Amino acid sequence: MLNKALYEILPYIYLATSLVLLGAHSDMIVLGFSWLLYTAATISWVLRSDARRVNPRRPKVRKSLFLHDDFYESMPFFYLGGGILIMRFIGDGAFFYAGLILFMLGVAILGIRIQHRKISWIDDWRRYRGSATVAKKEHRKRTTSQTCDQCLIRESCRATGLSDISNIKVMDWLSVDHDDAALQRLRWELDEIEFSPVSEDRLFKILLKNKQYQKHCMVLRNRKKMKLVAA
Repeated sequence: MLNKALYEILPYIYLATSLVLLGAHSDMIVLGFSWLLYTAATISWVLRSDARRVNPRRPKVRKSLFLHDDFYESMPFFYLGGGILIMRFIGDGAFFYAGLILFMLGVAILGIRIQHRKISWIDDWRRYRGSATVAKKEHRKRTTSQTCDQCLIRESCRATGLSDISNIKVMDWLSVDHDDAALQRLRWELDEIEFSPVSEDRLFKILLKNKQYQKHCMVLRNRKKMKLVAA
């Protein structure tokens, strides 16, 4: 078993070593080894990303090649590797700067993904030494609304199993006319808030249930009052 700190940075060690070898050596054997190491870094990073995400990857346009799961996940690594190869082998004049821009773009995208994907109750799970129950309670606290605590229909809303923030999103959605695309976007938003997938059937049941209590939602009523005062 590897030390935890070493295990966590292993893909980045693979990535940095392979990029250095690709940029500094001309021997074909070394280049072949470095490309294998680069591929290992890419695969290990993507697999860890999948394993540590609670909500599934869901391309917004399933028929789009650009947003296909595998291509989308590997995109920053294509930019990094492609940028290094361009600078290394055809890096004359404008091509060198094009490769550098491609490389920097890959670094930026990878950094953004690392930043966004580390925020979940899984991180709290690690902080609380493996206690999933405590971690989920902490996540629930962050998605609880004090306004909902005072609302007369709070028990009905919370019986859906969603957090207060998600139920407020549902009530907001019900207060305006929407199309099918907006319903899909609502599902994605709930997935992000709950850190677990909300099925279409479940969402329909929640919408039907909450629709009858829509006029009693304290959050929406407070917003209406604020709009009237502002007017």
